[in-house]
Amino acid sequence: MLHPDALSGDYHIFPLLPNTFPNENIHIWDTPREYNDTNVAHSQMIASHPSVKVVLVDYPIPPDEKEK
Repeated sequence: MLHPDALSGDYHIFPLLPNTFPNENIHIWDTPREYNDTNVAHSQMIASHPSVKVVLVDYPIPPDEKEK
């Protein structure tokens, strides 16, 4: 029986973790290739799951931030 503080993995295995380990905390990392509405919505969807406690996101610099 598992008793970790959290299970961690790449966003590709996100659907598997809460289904297989419904009582465990989950930490996910997400590294989209570009900053766009679809990728942001995907990260937000993962973060909204009640088992997810941490989402590490490494977006490239958004286009509007490059000019600052």
